[in-house]
Formats: sequence, structure tokens, C-alpha cells
Amino acid sequence: MASDRTARNVTSDAASGSSVPGVLLIHGIGVSGRYYASLAEHLGSTHRVVIPDLPGFGDSGRPRPVLSITEQAEALEAVAKSSGLVRPVLVGHSMGAQVVTELAVRNPGLARAVILIGPVVDPAASNAFQQGWRLALDIMGEPMRLNATVLWDYLRGGPRSFFGTLRHMLDYPLEERLGQVDVPVVLMRGSHDPIASLAFLQRLARAVGGAEVVEVPEAGHIAMAVRPELVAGVCRRFV
Repeated sequence: MASDRTARNVTSDAASGSSVPGVLLIHGIGVSGRYYASLAEHLGSTHRVVIPDLPGFGDSGRPRPVLSITEQAEALEAVAKSSGLVRPVLVGHSMGAQVVTELAVRNPGLARAVILIGPVVDPAASNAFQQGWRLALDIMGEPMRLNATVLWDYLRGGPRSFFGTLRHMLDYPLEERLGQVDVPVVLMRGSHDPIASLAFLQRLARAVGGAEVVEVPEAGHIAMAVRPELVAGVCRRFV
């Protein structure tokens, strides 16, 4: 059983062996790794895929107090070591983009590349009310099946984990920390994503220098679940 401060690995699969490229998929605030299922299926034939639930969410423990972004990254360090992945591609969605950025900064040489999908927090919506409004706009445009998955995970995690983590998410200096990442960075967003604007991704790209910005057509904030084949194609660039 996972301890309260350890991310629980809920999915690890398909291809195996030390020479098989690995991908570590990290979810956002309030949810679990379940919404990565379609992307994991697309990557499973060519990559070893590991999808942990961050402490406080999904099937992981409920630490008291809730963990900061740095502490979440520390929990992921244990997962990365125990999984046996060798220089994996780190993929983070929404708040998970902050966690994998911190993980990469704290562990130079760990990752092959960093892919951030719908990263937060856009300075144009930097408080809880503005983020909540953008989230509501996104929900209206997401497929019903995804909304059901996300809602159930919100209920499982509970308000303490969500709102306790939210303040850490709002305070995390993503732009500053991303500038310290020493591997290739790809910034992705759904073309209809109201949470992570194109202007924000372009701003992050300038902070990194040489980062690529990719828009996923006909997708909102949860782009990897709506167009998993396109996101998988980006991950495969770094084999």
C-alpha cells in the first residue's frame, strides 16, 4: 500500500525491457491518471508507460497537510527510480506540467524530454476565480465521457486535497523554473483550450528558448484524451 507521500503507480505497461523507451504521464489537479488511458493505449506498442496517481488524488494517499508542487515532484522521484524507466519522456498535463517541470529541474539528466499539455497558470487568469471560470468554459466543450471521468475523480479526491493543492498551483513559478530545464521542451494545447492560451504557451517558449509550441486541433484542455494519436506522435519523436 502506498504511503501518504508516495505517488501510487496505477498503470504500467505494454512494451517491456531495458531498451524500450519509457514515458511517465502525470495528471492535473483533482483528477487521477485514468484520463490518460487512450494515450497509454496508443503508446503501449512502442513505449513502456507509467501513470502514477499523485499523493492526494486518485488511488494514492491523502497526506496532511497537502503537498506542495516541490513535494509532489519529490514523490515522483521515487516512482521514477522504482519504475526502472531509463531517461523517460516526462508528460505533464495542467498542474502536472508544473510537477514534471520541477522533477526535471531537480534531477538533471533524468528525462529525455519534457512535454507539457495545457500548462498552468496563465498570468491572464492567475487567481482561483479566474481559473474556475476558465475551467467551467472548458467543461462545456469537453466530451461527456471525459467530464464524467473528471467529475468522479474530483469527488474521490475531495475538497481538502483540491483546494489545498490549488494555492500551491497558483503560486508555482512555472515560467522561471521551465527556463532551467536542460532537455528538449514541447508545449502543447488544444486549439479550443480556454485554460492554457496560445499567448501563454508562446510566452513560456520564449522563457525556455527553442521550445516547440504545438496546437492540437479540435481539442480543449484535455487534448491528450481527445486526440491521443497526435500527442503520441509527439512523444515518439524522442525515441
